[in-house]
Amino acid sequence: MSDYQVFFLGEDQRSLRIEEQEFYYDQARKRLLSQFDSIGDEATAAGQEWLDRPAPWFDPDVHDPASSYEQAYEAEIDHYLMLFNLQNQTRLSVVSGFFHEWEKNVKEWMSSEVGYWCREPAAIAAIWKLQVRATLQLLGNFGLVIPDADHIVRLDACRLVVNVYKHGAGPSLLELATKYPDYLNREFASNAESDLSLQSMAYRDLRIDDEQVEAFSDAVITFWKELPERRYASEVDEWPKWFTDICGGARGRTEIGG
Repeated sequence: MSDYQVFFLGEDQRSLRIEEQEFYYDQARKRLLSQFDSIGDEATAAGQEWLDRPAPWFDPDVHDPASSYEQAYEAEIDHYLMLFNLQNQTRLSVVSGFFHEWEKNVKEWMSSEVGYWCREPAAIAAIWKLQVRATLQLLGNFGLVIPDADHIVRLDACRLVVNVYKHGAGPSLLELATKYPDYLNREFASNAESDLSLQSMAYRDLRIDDEQVEAFSDAVITFWKELPERRYASEVDEWPKWFTDICGGARGRTEIGG
């Protein structure tokens, strides 16, 4: 039985994917995330602006001057909270953007490589239909990633964060709360699975900071750095049944290709 190459990642493609991610994160940091570095000062300025604004309704003989300061403080707090929430939404949008780009790049690479030795259109279609968790499992089956490696675990957490950001309450929120509660702003109650009202509240507690955004970006970069250059059929320990049903399993290239 002749051996054959099932996956190949050239250095040009590897370098391109790493460079793209580094550029994405660097530009997102400069053009988007850095805009929120001084939200405390901006909120203070908003409160002062409210205080300095003429109030035609104010009558010193009737109204308490202290009430103006209270209202200015409330305006400051409101402004800060709106900026804080916008900052969090921006972080989540940045992460969602590069995560989905990573997912598409991985599937494009996998389908291209599989197409060299399995010329079944159903195989390519099946790869593109995979959820991220199943994609990582398939990569693990082929020995391309180590499932419990730090960057793979981080990508799994990113998967759940992006799903909760997109869909709100649901299975991903419950899984996130169980496996990676650090991404929720408050402790997730143990009875959340049966408390739908609590679920609808908890998804709004999804929070990530700048360090976590960078950590997710680093996980994508490490993924491309750590992928082996080549993988041969003889090195695959476990061929998924659905895959062998389509492509014929670990047989010669000619047999699989037809």
